[in-house]
Amino acid sequence: SSRLTTYHHVMGLLRNEQRPRIGHMDKELTIEQRMIRFLENQDHVTLLDGDVHQPPGVKIADYLFFNGRAVTELKTFETDPREKIFSYAKPIMESEEFPLLYGDYDLEAAIAGMPGGQAQLNRIFSKATTMVEGVLRQAKKQIASSRIFLNLDPETPGILLVLNETVDSIPVSQLVDRFSYWLRGGNNNNPNRFVDIDFVILIQTTYRLKNKTGEL
Repeated sequence: SSRLTTYHHVMGLLRNEQRPRIGHMDKELTIEQRMIRFLENQDHVTLLDGDVHQPPGVKIADYLFFNGRAVTELKTFETDPREKIFSYAKPIMESEEFPLLYGDYDLEAAIAGMPGGQAQLNRIFSKATTMVEGVLRQAKKQIASSRIFLNLDPETPGILLVLNETVDSIPVSQLVDRFSYWLRGGNNNNPNRFVDIDFVILIQTTYRLKNKTGEL
């Protein structure tokens, strides 16, 4: 019940948060630079990493949110795995079942239209999104060590804030699915592996829209 109460409190604070105006210069900043600037202006946020003395070998999270009531780690996706996707898709593209296409075409739609194509797409996206497990693994360690190093309540919620403005070759639904997969237990079906992370917030500026015929 304490986690549920904290969740509603966190959501209430986020909804009521005063949003600063974004000027012309802000639009030229990266999503990470804009987020850091935003957080620097929030009274309830305390900077940890780089501002709090850390013993050698101790990695702590980036921030305390809501006046110390949540530990938050900020991560940014920096590389689009587009080449990995094409590499994993190449055997499918060279198979007899792959449709004969000319000119520019949507690879995702082409594979999805094949027999069993969606399952093959899911496997491709799964292989190409290893960075999801990577940021979860790093954030877990930093959030856990922050609770210990700062002598916080062991039940202090851990938040992973993920920013994305580079990965546009993978639909956001697939990214969300991979986060959910690992938080539920992943390959080893171990739901306690990332128990230190209570919430994952994904903010991204990359998106794709479909027209009325379903084309991207």
